[in-house]
Amino acid sequence: MQPQKDMTAFRSLVKLYESKNYKKGLKQAEKHLESHPDNAEVLSIKGLFMYNLGQKEDGLKTAKEALRKSMKSEICWHLYGVVQKSEKNYSEAAKCYNMAIKLDKDNQQILRDLAVLQVQLRDYDGNLMSRFALLQLSPSTIANWVGYSVANFLTGNFEQALASSGSLLKLLVGQSEIRPFEKSEVLRYQALIHEEMGAHDKVVEFLLANKTEILDQTWSTETLAKNYIKLKQFDKAEEQVTALLQLNCENNKYFDLRRTLWQQRPGNEGRSAAEFYEELSAEFPSSAALKFVLLAESRGDAFKSRLQKVIKDYSRKGAPSLFSEISFVYKNPEQISLLEETLLSNLKSLEEKETFPDSEGLLETPSSLLWCLKLLAQHFDKVGNYERSFHFVDRAIEHTPTLTELYLVKAKIFKHIGDFKKAFEAADIARKMDLGDRFLNNQAVRYALLNGDGETAETLMRNLLNDTKNEGLIHDLQTLWYQLELAKTYLRQGIYGPGFRLLKMIDKLFLEMNDDQFDFHAYCMRKYTILPYLDMIKHHDNLYADKYWAKTVAEATRWLGEYQEKQAEQNANAPAEEEKLSKEEKKKKKEEREQIFKLYGKDYYNEEYQKKNDLSGRELVETLKPAEEIFSFAKRLFNVRIDDPKTNLTAYTSIMDVIVEKKKLVIAVRAVKDLVRVNGKENPRVHLAIVKLLRLASQSEVLAALDAGVREVIEAELNALVGNIRDPLAYNQTFKSSAKSVISLFYALKADIYLGKITKANAGNELVTGLSGSQLTATLKDLFEVLSAVKNEWKLNEVASSIAAKVKERFPLAVFL
Repeated sequence: MQPQKDMTAFRSLVKLYESKNYKKGLKQAEKHLESHPDNAEVLSIKGLFMYNLGQKEDGLKTAKEALRKSMKSEICWHLYGVVQKSEKNYSEAAKCYNMAIKLDKDNQQILRDLAVLQVQLRDYDGNLMSRFALLQLSPSTIANWVGYSVANFLTGNFEQALASSGSLLKLLVGQSEIRPFEKSEVLRYQALIHEEMGAHDKVVEFLLANKTEILDQTWSTETLAKNYIKLKQFDKAEEQVTALLQLNCENNKYFDLRRTLWQQRPGNEGRSAAEFYEELSAEFPSSAALKFVLLAESRGDAFKSRLQKVIKDYSRKGAPSLFSEISFVYKNPEQISLLEETLLSNLKSLEEKETFPDSEGLLETPSSLLWCLKLLAQHFDKVGNYERSFHFVDRAIEHTPTLTELYLVKAKIFKHIGDFKKAFEAADIARKMDLGDRFLNNQAVRYALLNGDGETAETLMRNLLNDTKNEGLIHDLQTLWYQLELAKTYLRQGIYGPGFRLLKMIDKLFLEMNDDQFDFHAYCMRKYTILPYLDMIKHHDNLYADKYWAKTVAEATRWLGEYQEKQAEQNANAPAEEEKLSKEEKKKKKEEREQIFKLYGKDYYNEEYQKKNDLSGRELVETLKPAEEIFSFAKRLFNVRIDDPKTNLTAYTSIMDVIVEKKKLVIAVRAVKDLVRVNGKENPRVHLAIVKLLRLASQSEVLAALDAGVREVIEAELNALVGNIRDPLAYNQTFKSSAKSVISLFYALKADIYLGKITKANAGNELVTGLSGSQLTATLKDLFEVLSAVKNEWKLNEVASSIAAKVKERFPLAVFL
């Protein structure tokens, strides 16, 4: 067969591939290879057919074999890259496409595929080169202009991005079928480029000139307001912000814009935020959000009077969300005191006169007393006075036993004192009051898992599933909170198999979310949705800042590390112990080992489904490499910026040991710097991370492995963090001597143990001594953490008993499991 006929046969196979007729394509490829076994291109596409028919391993091998037959074939390189891309191995796929383009530099299909991969890998410089090559090959294609302009934007070359977007707009306007939306999106993009260049006057001029053609008028008004403020044109800025507030006076972003404008106006120097929000509230009296913002900024009698008004309004409406709306109060001791005073005064007045204290004899409905009791229960729970909290919630239930929210409040109090069994019972009462309510059902599931009752949680979770016959639906729903809490329940009980499998499911879900952006790299170039596309890029750059991912990493590093230690201990003792055991003891030992694969809700899944999805985690555990898994989870947090304090703390403190073990000093500095930025050096958990960093930085071999320039940067960062102190022991001693809380002392002692200064037994004794006095403050939550560590990590049962007794003295209702 002539080469031309070979190519004709190959093109027919390509058509079959594009139409997804893989079976027919595979048969034709095999038939052709019988007479032409050396045709590398056909062999390559055969591998592609095999891969898409589920023969992934054989498909990869076949595509690789084809590449070996013809290393100078751009088709073989391209198709092998397609297989690697399907394997989500994007970096290898990009290498293949780069080789293919070297062999056929004018191939637009390869260039397009390469450009998409480069954005996925955030290789913006490479993407710019690919987009420029595409534009040179086909300058009349609009998508090529979009891609080239965006590529310049992503590399920070805004002038070229603006120039190319202008050419794009001319091409678009020249088309009679252009839709208003498409032109609007390009105009918005051009305004954004001006803004990124810092040309605020041009942004304003551009938006006003194109006002009628930009369809998103809200975005246009927001952008005008921000740029007028930058230009200090305050009157015009106020006009735009006022228009936004008239459109939506519940938007905190617009309050911030108005406040920024107010602060920069001459004459407002030294005026308080409360004055500003008071003026704004008078201008927009219907805004509920403003009432709470003004309340947060108020102090003294002004705070008290505004708080009373809010409480009265919400109590009369019967709105159960009031407590969460005023949760900001608990950051300010003065406001906490005034809140308690107000609530108790309201209770007394409602009980004695059926009115609020300042209502001038206006009688209230019985529900006002109910909401007052509920608020008091929530308040005393928040401040750790659990006796009074139970008193008020029980009175509220006695008043109105049919209000489901009261049982959830009671469940939360039980949770805080450590009585998870009663917490579930209370939540279950609420669930049974309205069996069709998904929220109540989910709350019952949460408390069942907290109580370690995975079987009940599985049953309840399925109560409201529409398709109960679909075995995998409970996992296909991608309910992160449920999968994570279920994993924690398994792991707390030492059932590692299903627990690790669930963590891997969450891991897989985040990888899929990251992969989901892939198709949009090309789609958005064709549809001109440039600003949403750039937002998507930003979102995915910080995908792993999600709180569920941080919690997953924390659980993985904790339990995988514990499992690794247990396995090492068992492997060391196994041979000697096995010889001494009788048959019955060996059988019992085997049954104990099988317990780590126990599966809740086993009856819901048939054996085939269980095996296919490895729900028990048996296959995973048998091939598990804990150290590698921990690093795999942790490394995706290395370059993430997390601004939420809790998520930030959970994420970075959980991976510090991994970073230190791998001797990644630069990453350690970055992680600790971010911890300090969000949570401060005074945070005990952050302090321990700083101690670990200082110890790592004191190791000469770690510093020697770095370039001189890098060492200088690290030294500068350490100076900013801890000043001239480099001795971790001295740094920890300073922190320890100034500890004012039990949790601060506990983490200082953990640091001493980490540094080898004291033993765990000595640390335990110091904790008991610290708890004996009344100088160190403590919350019950912190004491539970300390007690758990002493008992489970330090293995000091007697010390744990002493600490439990001290905890009981402070919190008599505390329950220890």
